[in-house]
Amino acid sequence: MYRRSLAQMSANEEELHEMQAEEIEIHTLVSPVEALCNDGRIAAVVFERNILESEYVGGKPRITPLPGSRFVVECKTLIAAIGQTQDTSVLPPGVERKDNAVFHKADPLSHQTSRANLFVAGDFAFGNATVIEAIADGKEVAEEVDLLLMGRRRRKRFVDVKPAGITGRLRDHDLVDPPPMPVLPVQQRGMTDEVELGFTAEQTDIHAWRCYLCNYKFEIDQDKCIHCDWCIKVSPRNCILRLGTLERKESAVGADGKHLAETAAPRYYGRSLPDALKFICQEVPASEPERATYIWIDSDQCIRCGNCINVCPTGAISVRKCDCVAENV
Repeated sequence: MYRRSLAQMSANEEELHEMQAEEIEIHTLVSPVEALCNDGRIAAVVFERNILESEYVGGKPRITPLPGSRFVVECKTLIAAIGQTQDTSVLPPGVERKDNAVFHKADPLSHQTSRANLFVAGDFAFGNATVIEAIADGKEVAEEVDLLLMGRRRRKRFVDVKPAGITGRLRDHDLVDPPPMPVLPVQQRGMTDEVELGFTAEQTDIHAWRCYLCNYKFEIDQDKCIHCDWCIKVSPRNCILRLGTLERKESAVGADGKHLAETAAPRYYGRSLPDALKFICQEVPASEPERATYIWIDSDQCIRCGNCINVCPTGAISVRKCDCVAENV
């Protein structure tokens, strides 16, 4: 029983498929109102129907109960879901988390609570996210605890940039369908069995083969580039652009505090970066090459195939491997 429609449900397509295979009925646009008991045992749950509003709250449409739509569903077992928000009642009395808004790199103990020796991490600190993000956050908290205990930071993080060769990745890698997750047959599933069995070694290799290798950075030396456009012609995607301007987003504001005039719709890059690190460019059509100032590789679109390096007549294109490294100091 879900309060919104399938389109807003957190379950992915595979999970919905398995639910249907187990003959689990899914009812949408309904919300629980109260539980009915008989002789001290759960007997039924009262629901009411919802309608979705055009207004969005937290990325999902607001729901409004439909008057006079209540109905009863018989029930012998009721499981109270834990939800996806932090339950601060588990903290000791008087202990408070820092406001999410103040979580930033400038605070060396950003995960610390109002009690000096108590830290929070992962979903409890930031809200529901991925397992990978939770693990990474746990590592950050471990370093903060070490800083608190030792009085100094004993590990330093930096970006290690090294020259690299062609990755060997091809456009074909993008066209490989990810293998489906192996699951336990329906007839063998019990109340506590794990449905997803995990990938085999071969399936894991296929997934790894599809990786975009985002830590490889292809760049064009503008002093060597002769604007022959060969790299643009061999690029499998719209990843190499002919630009008239290229500016950091923050530099798009003039000295008088007003935004600089733009002759064409800006194109934003670095979507996963903070606003101050994003940049804006103005593309130049192929019919007007004389207006081009740069031939530039968009890393968000680059698939690291190396076609551009192989075709460049002046050796203007290079590739570097960037890794985040932590070492003891």
